[in-house]
Amino acid sequence: MLISKQFQGFIFAAVLPELKKQGVVLKFDNPKFQFRTSSVKKESIRNLLKYLDFGYPRNDTGEPLSYTKLDSKQMSDHVAWIELIASNSGLEFGYIAKEWERLMAKCH
Repeated sequence: MLISKQFQGFIFAAVLPELKKQGVVLKFDNPKFQFRTSSVKKESIRNLLKYLDFGYPRNDTGEPLSYTKLDSKQMSDHVAWIELIASNSGLEFGYIAKEWERLMAKCH
């Protein structure tokens, strides 16, 4: 099953804009590479992340697949990888912070 339009909307509305607005420097250990997200277009960030995610699904020629070709597990894996890279670079996504607040409030 391919991902839903809502899931695609999530990455375009919640994940990529936060990377862009925060202007963080994303750091990658393998390969040794980093870039400041505020200096890169959102579309370029998306494409660059597809190439840098070595687990991202690719076609027969090695090109990363379009998000529209992924199923929900593949997209979830990619989002989790982006969240890990962002976290290792010092960025916490707003939706993750809100979820932690909600969970902590339930514990009290």
